[in-house]
Amino acid sequence: MKRLEKLLYHTCTLSVLISLLILIGNIIAGVKSPSIAASRYFVILLFSLIISITNMIFEIKSLKAYIKFPVHFAVLFLAFYVVFANGGAFKVDSAADFMVVFIAFAFFYALITCIALLVMKSVKKIDKVLPEKKKKEPEKKDYSPRFK
Repeated sequence: MKRLEKLLYHTCTLSVLISLLILIGNIIAGVKSPSIAASRYFVILLFSLIISITNMIFEIKSLKAYIKFPVHFAVLFLAFYVVFANGGAFKVDSAADFMVVFIAFAFFYALITCIALLVMKSVKKIDKVLPEKKKKEPEKKDYSPRFK
């Protein structure tokens, strides 16, 4: 049950972040109505669910990192291509269009991976500097019955 809760939490968080990025992009582009239609939001929710499921690959301890990252990249790119490119968000008619999408996706994947690694390293350094306070265990008192 914990995995399902974690999956749903990550899916919802990602869908909100992706929606905000799209809204900010629409506002910057000067779109008259920058809102997201419900059908488009469900596509974003589907993509967020795929990302969340794919991120679970990093929890598999038996796989090496040099296997996890390429598999993660490949699955995310396929999901992005199928959901957005074939879903009608933008046109991909030729091999050149496909390469543009692939290179843009690879750039953003590398950027997000670098940001995530920096955040993880920062959190580890902060954890080393600020040790977690240990909770004091309550003193154990000898039990003496009050009623005999």
